[in-house]
Amino acid sequence: MYKKIVVAYDGSEHSKKGFEVALELAKMFESSIHIVSVAHIPDFVETKDELNGILNDARQYYEKIQQQAIERAKSEGIEINCTIVPGHPANGVVSFAESIKADLIIVGQRGRSGVARYIVGNVAENIVRHAHCSVMVIK
Repeated sequence: MYKKIVVAYDGSEHSKKGFEVALELAKMFESSIHIVSVAHIPDFVETKDELNGILNDARQYYEKIQQQAIERAKSEGIEINCTIVPGHPANGVVSFAESIKADLIIVGQRGRSGVARYIVGNVAENIVRHAHCSVMVIK
């Protein structure tokens, strides 16, 4: 039923819960899990160096949290792949899911705290609207 499961993963509690659900589904359906973390690019940056700094910081953060997910999935014997993409969170998740022909996207209702909460607030809704596959929203 769900052979390729995409998890939108930003390290928030909701995304961690989504990952746990993905692990259970992967066991049930013998699925692979594809973690995607989106490095949000602001609409305006003053310099290329500023943009590179933002992307580098995001890459370092996401590599660290993705490594934890990799270790957890491997301990369960589940195939896992991780990707970091730049862009708007909803667009990045949907585009990635389409590119691998995912069967299911799992996304948290809310993302990280602070300013990211307001950016991510509509992410789940936008993913539901634009995804080509089923979407599970985790509360």
